[in-house]
Amino acid sequence: MKRIVGLVLVGAMWMGCEGADGAPGVDGLPGNDGSPGVDGQPGADGATGPAGPIGPAGQDVEQTAFRGTVTTGAAPGAGSFVAFELLGADGPTLGVLGVATADAAGDFALTLLNDVVPSSRLRYTASTDAGDLSALVASVDQDVSPASTGVAELIGAVVATPEDGVTLAAFDNAEIDALVTAADDALAVAATDLADLDAVVEQVRQDVGEAVADASGSEPAFSVGTVPTPATPADVSADIDGFDFELANDADWDINEDGSIDDGTDDAYDNAFFLSVEGDTYPERSFEVVDTEDEREVVFPAVSDLGVPGLRVARKVYVPAAGRYARFLEVLTNTTASDLSVQVEVSGDLGSDGDEVYGPASGGQVTLRDNADWHTSVEDGGGGDPALGFLYPGGVATLDEDDF
Repeated sequence: MKRIVGLVLVGAMWMGCEGADGAPGVDGLPGNDGSPGVDGQPGADGATGPAGPIGPAGQDVEQTAFRGTVTTGAAPGAGSFVAFELLGADGPTLGVLGVATADAAGDFALTLLNDVVPSSRLRYTASTDAGDLSALVASVDQDVSPASTGVAELIGAVVATPEDGVTLAAFDNAEIDALVTAADDALAVAATDLADLDAVVEQVRQDVGEAVADASGSEPAFSVGTVPTPATPADVSADIDGFDFELANDADWDINEDGSIDDGTDDAYDNAFFLSVEGDTYPERSFEVVDTEDEREVVFPAVSDLGVPGLRVARKVYVPAAGRYARFLEVLTNTTASDLSVQVEVSGDLGSDGDEVYGPASGGQVTLRDNADWHTSVEDGGGGDPALGFLYPGGVATLDEDDF
């Protein structure tokens, strides 16, 4: 037992001695990348910067408000598309300055720069259910109506005729306003169907054409067709045989028994203004008594069944005491219960006997084509027969040398 204990103690003493430090080991291999870290929280908003300097004041732009009402006569032009147009001096459209749509009452408005002012070179054109209406813009409050359309059409016809030398500048705003008022009055007196724009323009031409000519400072050819509406005259009776009207200017209208003209003044005609319906000629009323109204209009009796059964036809020839024209009014009455459609012709022979020259005519024609609703004629070479003018309201002309 003593021997074993001593060995243990000696062994313990030997193991307790600490050896010298070993040399550093070789560096190990780099480790794998670590996982990305979690995003950080957004930083707080920065402080508001100081206000910038105040910019310079903008330039004021003055504007002009144009307004009006579209009316077709019977009703307002609700929903009408209105174009505000700039016109050239002789009438063509140069451009559109603005557009508007009329409301349920026909009212519309446009706002334009202040250098746009009312003028005869500005025009409204309104597309309505009744057709296209127009008005020259003579005021910032300018309505568009059948009357304004008639006036715009006549003025357009004047400035579109180069030989007249008239431009839109000849018509000032006050004159345009006065012409539209006169046209309104004329249409009301004549009870014209305002939905029939052709009839409207014709009525305005008859009653306001002379005023348009006066305003233009020229004498456009259509003004010769102006036919005044005489007051209702008193009727008297006279024998038609040899009836002859003489005018203050020595013009002569020798009316035949069928309402035609014999020679007129200085061989103006070689019998003219015969009336026929469907090829049937209105008959002579020789030695019959006819009525005259105020001793200036001959009223020929009605003829029954002329041309077709049930049609009554009468004639009136009116010659004013002062004036160089005669008006031929053909009165057709349908006595049946059905519609009748007939061809009515007024024809004749000029005294110029084939030497005539047909001149300015409707639609700006310088030389005449068929289907004009007015035209002029003069004997070529100065043969002595007078110059003549013809107006066919509602009709058209067909010509064959000296026959019309």
